[in-house]
Amino acid sequence: MYQASETAPGGWRGARAFRVVRKEAESSEITSFYLRPVDGGPVLAHQPGQYLGLRLTIDGQEHRRNYSLSNVADGQALRISVKHQAGGVVSGHLHQHVGVGDTLDVFPPAGHFTLQDSNRPVVLISGGVGITPTLAMLGQALQSGRPVHFIHCARNRAVHAFRDTVDALAERHPQLKRFYCYDQPDEGAHAVGLLDEQRLAQWLPATRDVDAYFLGPKPFMALVQRSLRALGVPEAQTHHEFFGPAAALN
Repeated sequence: MYQASETAPGGWRGARAFRVVRKEAESSEITSFYLRPVDGGPVLAHQPGQYLGLRLTIDGQEHRRNYSLSNVADGQALRISVKHQAGGVVSGHLHQHVGVGDTLDVFPPAGHFTLQDSNRPVVLISGGVGITPTLAMLGQALQSGRPVHFIHCARNRAVHAFRDTVDALAERHPQLKRFYCYDQPDEGAHAVGLLDEQRLAQWLPATRDVDAYFLGPKPFMALVQRSLRALGVPEAQTHHEFFGPAAALN
């Protein structure tokens, strides 16, 4: 994988210096960082759903973190969207101290949680900051003309990142259906409370022959996995990214 990243057009191996060319708040908790290579060269075309690695030195200590890429590849720049975690050393540093003009050491895109080629409808289910890789998948799926059901869960509208982006895409692409579930009452939500099997059944396409991708907090992912199985979505057509033993979701 490392060799493929190095030899592909715009690829590299190890750390490469990228400059922050734009910083934008997406919600009360999530901020996007747009990154361009300092050397001015092209950028490897990542697969929707992949992440990149960052290396930072904070107070003399080296830290490494992986962040999902939240946009479709364009060969010129990369975008990560970072949630400010309470007490998070790296996320706090990025939010509070890294700005436009600063440089970051960036490792090539990687990861196997990617949108698979298919003609089946796509179901994207996310909770919280899990929305970031599904945005890249959404963009790619719409470009190919596939029907998409986009389901996102958040505590409230203030922390719901990229809602305006998804709403705008839905205006331009009739094959995109979106559903929002908030923990707290909000007139902009399609449902209030936690996502459950009944709601998921209402928001899935009529066919269960779909490709489903889901990402979010562990209890959320466990619920989605059980519900998709119970609703008849073939397990081989469900995909998730989970940093821990797979048995923990069962």
